[in-house]
Amino acid sequence: MNEVLSSLLPVKLDVDNLCDRLTGMTIESQADLTIVVGNLATLKQYRVRCENAQKTLVKPLQEHIKFINGEFAKTTDKIDEIVELTGKKILDYRKIQEATRLSEESRIKELTGIQTLELPKQKTYQAENASVTFRTNWKWRLLDLDKVPNEYKIPVQLDEIKINKAVGAGARSISGLEIYPEESVAIKGGKK
Repeated sequence: MNEVLSSLLPVKLDVDNLCDRLTGMTIESQADLTIVVGNLATLKQYRVRCENAQKTLVKPLQEHIKFINGEFAKTTDKIDEIVELTGKKILDYRKIQEATRLSEESRIKELTGIQTLELPKQKTYQAENASVTFRTNWKWRLLDLDKVPNEYKIPVQLDEIKINKAVGAGARSISGLEIYPEESVAIKGGKK
């Protein structure tokens, strides 16, 4: 704090004096104009000095913030990477489980002759301090831009916001697009 004040105080006193002079001054002659222009040039120089002093004081702080953010990012990036990798492993396990469920459902239908049987799908798995929930999110990918209706395009590209809204609202068929379900993992808990 003292460093900031010691850098600013001499300039501030001179600037205050110049500002007071310019505020109270009237320009009635060429000589007055010459004085005002000189004072404005001096104020401009003071502004540059202030900006340079500010940059000198702020630069180490910005570098320190950048260093801190970088150090934390190493850990948070690793966390994100592991969460994503583990989520994929969970989804792989879920696919095997679903194949087993469908096979069992088919086997029971065959044995019993019941055609409308549907075994329940487990949507949530609970652990001691967290839970994993499976949900189906509808996604899309471009198959043929020429076949996509113009209402889903903006000039030169697709209007992804409009497409996402339509898919989110239940659209399952848009010409030129493939709309497909994609499961994701939502992890709750772990906030201690």
